[in-house]
Amino acid sequence: MGLQLGQLSQYLKQDKPAGSAPPKDVPPQSVSPRSGMVAFFDQAQTVVTIMEPDLGVGTLDCLRTVAHRIRLLTADPSEGFDRNFTRALKFFRERGKTIDLRLNKGIHDCVVLFNKRCWLFPCPIKDAAESTVSMIEVIDCREAIADIVELNWRQAELLIVA
Repeated sequence: MGLQLGQLSQYLKQDKPAGSAPPKDVPPQSVSPRSGMVAFFDQAQTVVTIMEPDLGVGTLDCLRTVAHRIRLLTADPSEGFDRNFTRALKFFRERGKTIDLRLNKGIHDCVVLFNKRCWLFPCPIKDAAESTVSMIEVIDCREAIADIVELNWRQAELLIVA
């Protein structure tokens, strides 16, 4: 049975030893995809790094409760960012959120890193906030993926949004 975001959020809150499995056959909760994503990111106790090719205002909305620095690494948008995205980014920054944004043309995958953990998403976070999606936690090659994300971060162009 697939693990819903609400269930994953509860699992992340529990103090489990490394390698313990998520709960089996837990009945699905009545959680909207967006509130499930907010709850997922609310578990962050470290910097949150998101590498994805297509950022949107929905991405920022899912990060609204994150208390730590947020690093967004994205592909260079061919037509620029949506006006609502830049307004929302400015709004979050004005309210004290630290959000770093960098562009790297080679970004194709959606990877989320926080709490020394790594997840792969099949679609951009902004889309995951609108419909139920499955995500995969990477355990065995987490460090290798994190190293690739960091390399892409260092090679990316810093974007200043005023």
